[in-house]
Amino acid sequence: NPATVPAATISLIDRALTDLETQGYSNSKTKSYAAFGQVDWQISDPLTLTVGLRYTHEDKEGEFRRYLASDSGGDRSLLTPAQQAAYQVNDLAYTAAVKADAVSGLATLAYKVAPDVLLYGSYARGNKSGGLNITAGGINRPVVDPEKVNAFELGLKSQFLDGKATFNAAAFLTEIKDYQANVTEQVPGTTQTVQYIASIPKVRSKGIEADLNIALSEWVNLGGSVAYTDAKFVSFTNSPQAPERSNEGAIQDLSGRRLPGVPKFAYSANLDVAQPLGENLEIYSRADWNYRSSYNGTPTLSAYGRIPAYGLLNARLGIRTADGQLDLSFWARNLLDKQYYVNRSANTFGLLTGTPGDPRTAGATLRVKW
Repeated sequence: NPATVPAATISLIDRALTDLETQGYSNSKTKSYAAFGQVDWQISDPLTLTVGLRYTHEDKEGEFRRYLASDSGGDRSLLTPAQQAAYQVNDLAYTAAVKADAVSGLATLAYKVAPDVLLYGSYARGNKSGGLNITAGGINRPVVDPEKVNAFELGLKSQFLDGKATFNAAAFLTEIKDYQANVTEQVPGTTQTVQYIASIPKVRSKGIEADLNIALSEWVNLGGSVAYTDAKFVSFTNSPQAPERSNEGAIQDLSGRRLPGVPKFAYSANLDVAQPLGENLEIYSRADWNYRSSYNGTPTLSAYGRIPAYGLLNARLGIRTADGQLDLSFWARNLLDKQYYVNRSANTFGLLTGTPGDPRTAGATLRVKW
């Protein structure tokens, strides 16, 4: 019954349903210049030093504006100051700019223990350029600091069985300072929060990886790889809260927790078999298996963002000419029709969403070269 609704409320509802709205825009511009070089120095027959440097200069600038628009003359006087702040209808405009110079580089020392065995150690210093928060939440933190990456690696590259087999292994440690991520900050004196991209103190990733490839015969090849990765937030005290824990506050501490999107274990195996059919044709087949352990795909590490472990089997059977000019193959991806998710997430309204991976898919490919 309209008679029971205050006139001001009716006016506000009417205008909101017609043309009283918040509009805004943002734009940014980037200029980048770089110079780089690399030198290989053979200190002795078995020992080689590789050094590379890169210099980068960037200019970034941007602007953001938000305002209340109405074609019929409606204005914010219909709302109290508190309502204007809560509904973000206050005008907002700012510009931001940053100029940055960065030097990155690498140094690798490689030593041939034997003609088919190489040991190496490397250090790389990298940078991910800073950026601009061209959003309403970024007005107090418009400039994002650049990431600084220090990466160390020790490894082995080898061949054996008269070159029929290769084995490579490496251990790595990567530390990232000022890691760029979404953070949540409470507005002083209010219950409101704002989100924006900022630099969190440190992220660390370490692990090992190895791969093996063996030619069992002229026509049969077996290969595989394995990787272990331990990637964690060393310090991240103001992460946005996971939706299911919103009653605990808008901010959570993810220090010591695993990085999203990084499985702890991953491995693969493949088998290639070929057989000549006369002098000009060859029939071939390949099967490969790829596995990754469970991981969380959401930035807030929501319990609903967990992706269970899964493995996928792919296969291919084909025939080709000896010169490679004609190749016809039949293939299948996810041959076992494994049901899995690519991503999963939740929001504060209780909506759970996810993107399923591709089901079993089969097809044929014809390649012609001339």
